[in-house]
Amino acid sequence: MSTPADIPFDEHELAAYADGTLDAGRRASVEAALAESAELRGNLADQRRSLTAIRAANLETHAPMALRERLESAPREAPARRSWRPGWFAGMAAALAAIAVLAVFLLPSGAGGPTVAEAAAAAARPATQAAPGSGGDKLLDISVDGVAFPDYAGKFGWKATGSRTDEVDGRSVTTVVYSKGSQTVRYAIVAGDALDAPSEGTVTDVEGTSVRVLDADGRRVATWQRKGQTCVLVAKGVDDATLRELAAWRGQGSVDF
Repeated sequence: MSTPADIPFDEHELAAYADGTLDAGRRASVEAALAESAELRGNLADQRRSLTAIRAANLETHAPMALRERLESAPREAPARRSWRPGWFAGMAAALAAIAVLAVFLLPSGAGGPTVAEAAAAAARPATQAAPGSGGDKLLDISVDGVAFPDYAGKFGWKATGSRTDEVDGRSVTTVVYSKGSQTVRYAIVAGDALDAPSEGTVTDVEGTSVRVLDADGRRVATWQRKGQTCVLVAKGVDDATLRELAAWRGQGSVDF
């Protein structure tokens, strides 16, 4: 019976056999060696388990873009051929497991997408589109994933004066600008699942809605959820009580939460 040292191919060919990329002309030699060596068959099984674990982790799709770019731009050299060594696959399996653990820590937490501060920074930019019209029943004629923007004009005197849409970290952020005299507030809704709440700021329950108010880049920011989506109010020179009132306003049931 052949021993690992007698096998006429190296670990790279066995790895290629495991993932199905080995040249057809070499498969017969590898299969003949596998038939004679129980130890080699065991190492092949270890190799396939490692490949399955990596595919399940879906690293190529979900690894952070910065990490993928570093890996893809790194110089690639042809691997040096060397004789098969016992324990090589065990070492490789351990390395792959370490990569999977690293990816877990590098993956964004929660639903992914921008932070609340990044969404607020996008909302603070100048309006690029016209103000939406009234949609009736205390709502404007603009919505994100079924969540309509409120019409503050009748109740509070804040009139919609413009809007904009940005893409931030793969998520659409739609903003409506409201003005009242010389003051301005910007109301943004982030498309998709709710973002992770920031750790800073003060949380207040306002009519059953948890509103967090914090400072971001010199602006006061309020954030809360409506129908599972993250909403953000951004303002300068507007007191926190007003931000909370606007955030939690339900329009006698017309503004869905």
